[in-house]
Amino acid sequence: MTAQLSQGGELRLDLAGNGPDAGGATDAWTPVDFLAAAVAGCFVKSCQMVLQALGEAERHIEAHVELDKADAKPNRVGRARIRYMIDGLDADRAARIAKDAKRICTVTNTLNCEFELAI
Repeated sequence: MTAQLSQGGELRLDLAGNGPDAGGATDAWTPVDFLAAAVAGCFVKSCQMVLQALGEAERHIEAHVELDKADAKPNRVGRARIRYMIDGLDADRAARIAKDAKRICTVTNTLNCEFELAI
C-alpha cells in the first residue's frame, strides 16, 4: 500500500500489490488493505502539516505501509511498518519530520499497535 502526496497537495493511493491484483485468494481488497491505505494517506498528510508548521516548502512525500498480523489472539494487526521518502531532505531531517508526523497522525494515533518508521 503506497500513498503519494505531490507538492501541489494531491493525494494518490496505490493499492498495487494488495487485494485481487496480488494474486491472493480473494477477489476484493480486504478491510486491512483499506486500513493500510488510511495509515499511508494520513501519514503523508501529517508530514506535510509538520513541514508547513516549520515554514518549509511543500515537497513530494511517499509512504509505503505494510501491516503484519499479530501471532497471538485476538486477530489484529501486531505491527505496522511505514517506509517513507520526503524529497529534498537528508535522512536525519526526514526522520525528525516523520517522527513528528507519526505523533500527530489521526489514524496512527487511533490504532493500538507498534509502529516502526524506516526509510
